[in-house]
Amino acid sequence: MTFREITEQQLMLVNWIEKNLKPIKRIEQGYSSLFLTNIAKRHLGDWVTHEEFKQAMIRCGYWADTSHCDEYYTKWRFNVSSASVRKTMAKR
Repeated sequence: MTFREITEQQLMLVNWIEKNLKPIKRIEQGYSSLFLTNIAKRHLGDWVTHEEFKQAMIRCGYWADTSHCDEYYTKWRFNVSSASVRKTMAKR
């Protein structure tokens, strides 16, 4: 995969996050980063990885709570609106 293709995929993921998810002022404990990644995969394809998704969320200005993570920091929690997650899930 070329650098240009990687950059285009990252931009596509950031645009999808900005279009479908909304930030709130507190960390939402109901949805893990792994769960949100799976939603993105349903809409964008299997090329979305968990690490790419977490990085894109940070790029979009979301806060991450890693206080309840395991030793590998796998499931982060973000300040994402539950309503926006439910609405995105219902789209497909």
